[in-house]
Amino acid sequence: MFALTISIVFAVAFGHVMRHAQERKRSMVWVAAVSYPVACALSIAAWAGVFRSVIGWQELVFGGLGGLAWFAAYLLMDTAIRLAGLSITQCVGWLGVVAPMFAAAVFFGETPTTSQYIGMALMALAMALLTVGKTSNVTSKSKWRVPVLLGLFLCEGAINMSVKWFEVSLKSSGLTQAQVDGRCSGLLIFLFGVAGLAMCILAISRSDKLSRGALLHGLSLGVVAFAANYAFVIAVNRLPAALMFPSFWAGVLLLASTSAVIFWKERYTKRAWTGMAMALLTMIFVSVDVEAWLRGLFP
Repeated sequence: MFALTISIVFAVAFGHVMRHAQERKRSMVWVAAVSYPVACALSIAAWAGVFRSVIGWQELVFGGLGGLAWFAAYLLMDTAIRLAGLSITQCVGWLGVVAPMFAAAVFFGETPTTSQYIGMALMALAMALLTVGKTSNVTSKSKWRVPVLLGLFLCEGAINMSVKWFEVSLKSSGLTQAQVDGRCSGLLIFLFGVAGLAMCILAISRSDKLSRGALLHGLSLGVVAFAANYAFVIAVNRLPAALMFPSFWAGVLLLASTSAVIFWKERYTKRAWTGMAMALLTMIFVSVDVEAWLRGLFP
């Protein structure tokens, strides 16, 4: 449970570090150009010191594709926080977990469960509510608000799809789920590494220079990003899915909304609150076979 708690706290903290950097007028591109290489270096250290799993072409290919999506998702998240607030932005991004179900149905012939069909319907409702939901301390009205949020959702979905393809590719080679989970440490190296390389190229091409403030925020964001993902991998390996995923999604969504209210004075309309509630139900229904779970509770 400790790893699960750490993954929840740091997953939410990622958005708060970004928000704090924005408040301090840091160059967000430079913040990312520092953070992703830091997270990559920490991932390499964790892989070498703990996991020592095989690294094959799957990590390179799917980690590279996911890293490019991560690069784009960060830029969109930076804009979305300014236009829609922190909680709505994070909820929309996390809804990207639904994307692998579509990929599984279209590319791998997997049939979604009844629970997942319900989750997809809830996702559509949550997106409709969140993209038009209001946050009180965000006064800018931009025609780009909805497109940016939708773009963030698609990029986060692409990251999740790359992880799904990574898993399917390894399982088709005869690996067990435990072996696949063990190789996720190698995947993180390439996810962070490619995203960091793309950010460094973008940062160097700009006219502004790396400031001390951006460096410090970048270091903090890199540690937070690594800790959130590393703890998540550990929790997945140690906890049953029926406990892990509902607890994780409930934790991140509740903590994200309440902490944004406390630290950034965000206030939401009823439509936005309803959208966040629908997002929470989406995560639970797509992550766990709720039907089977309920049958286990009430045989």
